[in-house]
Amino acid sequence: ILAACEERDLAYSMVTNGTLINHESIKAFREFSRLSVMVSLDGVGLVHESIRGKGTFKKVDRILRGLVDAGVEVETLCTLNAENMSRFREVAEYCRKIGIVCNFNLFKPFWPEQNVLVPEPRAFFATVIELFRMRQFEGYNIGLSNAAIVGDLLGMAHRDECRATRSGFAINVHGQMI
Repeated sequence: ILAACEERDLAYSMVTNGTLINHESIKAFREFSRLSVMVSLDGVGLVHESIRGKGTFKKVDRILRGLVDAGVEVETLCTLNAENMSRFREVAEYCRKIGIVCNFNLFKPFWPEQNVLVPEPRAFFATVIELFRMRQFEGYNIGLSNAAIVGDLLGMAHRDECRATRSGFAINVHGQMI
């Protein structure tokens, strides 16, 4: 898939939790000039592990640093939820130290029992405003994935559509395209 995108002169990205990337993968990624790898990072240290599983932060940290060292375009994606939202600064600072973009988005539950992880709206918007301020005035390389919220903060025209389904696809752990 990556080679097909490269041959067609497309820009493309891969979103991953990073746990299956290894040294050989990183070497292979270097061959693709238009690839951007986005790795989930939902906290630093134990915060990430409380969400993604024991031992995952160490793996992700090693992979992120390996991708940076190899010159592969890499960013992180932090999904803000009720458990990790108060620790967003740690994620932004970690990314700043290793020199990569840190993107933030809002947790969306897949199952009813996950509704407890949805952040309280006022706290979420206060966090988004603080992230925006950090980007604008403190030089943090922060991305905010909700175009409607960012557009509103910038005073742009209202957007009420999502273009994700027009421009991407996902492959699940069983190799099936979604």
